[in-house]
Amino acid sequence: MGHTPVNPAMTTIRWTRKTGHLGSLENVVSDGSCSGATVVAVTDQVAGGAGTCCGQGTGGLGIIQIATQKEIECNVSMLTFCGDDVEGLYFDPASRNVFFADFDTKEIYIGRLNFAKGAITESISAIPGNPKLYFSPDSLLVYALYNHNVEIYTFKSSTGVLTASSALAIQGKANIAATTLQN
Repeated sequence: MGHTPVNPAMTTIRWTRKTGHLGSLENVVSDGSCSGATVVAVTDQVAGGAGTCCGQGTGGLGIIQIATQKEIECNVSMLTFCGDDVEGLYFDPASRNVFFADFDTKEIYIGRLNFAKGAITESISAIPGNPKLYFSPDSLLVYALYNHNVEIYTFKSSTGVLTASSALAIQGKANIAATTLQN
């Protein structure tokens, strides 16, 4: 994935549905040689990794569209958050957006993926803090799990914009299981 300072190592084994036979081991994401924090996220459509070598402004984010092998390499020159220390990395279920939990700014930035142009466009929306994120399978809801509440956002994956939110207070431990109900 080029020269972006990312250090994830992720492999997969391909298999044939018809016969059930396993294929060879293949790299999905691998790059870099830095010793800073590294985070990897994978869906059935995209895989990505983010990391930093030496603090704020030195990191990078690399994302690959698995079916086409098209890549996006993002660093501080494309988007400021790409160069920051990463605390978490997520893709929405539609694999159209990346959610970058920024350790330096304590905010989760949303970037719209454009593999045709090899670019990420920053959304006008962001999630405060660095909560764990969960998504409804249809990409319409984003759940942000904080220590004492769950923030539920409506999300438009075609634009990467959060359109509304509501909070749910919790006591003790909370788990989130997201599903989509059919009409």
